[in-house]
Amino acid sequence: MHSSLRRALAAVAAATLTVTGLAVTALPASADDPVTSTETFASGTITADFSDTVAQAGESFTVTVTFDNTGWADENARYSFDGRDTEGVPLFLYEQCTSTSELAVSCGTGSAGDLYVYFAEPIPAGTQAQIVFDVQVAADAEPLTERVFQSGSFGSESRKSFDPPVDFTVEEVPEADLGVTLSATAGPILTSQITYDVAVANQGPGDADSSTIEVELPSRVYGVSGLPGECSYSSATDVVTCDTGAIGNGAVENLSFRANLGLLSIGSLPATATRTASSPADPNAGNDSSSVTCTVVTSLLVNCPATEF
Repeated sequence: MHSSLRRALAAVAAATLTVTGLAVTALPASADDPVTSTETFASGTITADFSDTVAQAGESFTVTVTFDNTGWADENARYSFDGRDTEGVPLFLYEQCTSTSELAVSCGTGSAGDLYVYFAEPIPAGTQAQIVFDVQVAADAEPLTERVFQSGSFGSESRKSFDPPVDFTVEEVPEADLGVTLSATAGPILTSQITYDVAVANQGPGDADSSTIEVELPSRVYGVSGLPGECSYSSATDVVTCDTGAIGNGAVENLSFRANLGLLSIGSLPATATRTASSPADPNAGNDSSSVTCTVVTSLLVNCPATEF
């Protein structure tokens, strides 16, 4: 085992590592898992620092590649890496690369799906050059652990494979259980309005990236007011649709608006709020819907379970 890899693993155990690049969101108990991999050539070394080797589909990480020319002559250098799923499809998507040197470089995705960098001009003897790759895990990547194959060349020496290879894990995205609660309040006294409050609570274990809530209003509602910016109202269906956006584990998104009643809206007025979509998957359908029924005694006297007049 190379000494640089031993140092990286020891640092992970001590939880004192500083990594370069984007923080990767993972399970709450998980930390970044950086790995350093090095290959030695007659003219110098190529070192690849992976800011993380555990991520979820669609998340980003960085690979910092350092070329160290320890020889006596200016040398050309090249590095590439790729990882593939069980169907042979590349796991990683190239986003961009940034050079810390003034040397002309070329980087991107090769015809075989590998991510590469090479210098269009030689690296001067006794100097270093560095490239930072911004990389994304494919959005449709399935959970798995696969080897990342790296290779490089320095000067006239033939291309070598890095040893040891990097094991990269695509984590399963944790499910997010969203519970919906609908409540209603009539007021003030002598009113023809009902205020509906929708609470969308994320009970975890993962964060919810997005969700859609539909509130089916009584047919005798003739309009709404005070809609939040993420909500819209269809008078044809008497449905308010809200796209909540991200809701963290343990967080609650509250939505509130007013429904206006017609003068002849006497009787029972049921309303139902339902989670119709969310990402990632919701493991519990039992708390996806909530209903409340108000009663109109006269056109200006409304009783709701939350508050009665």
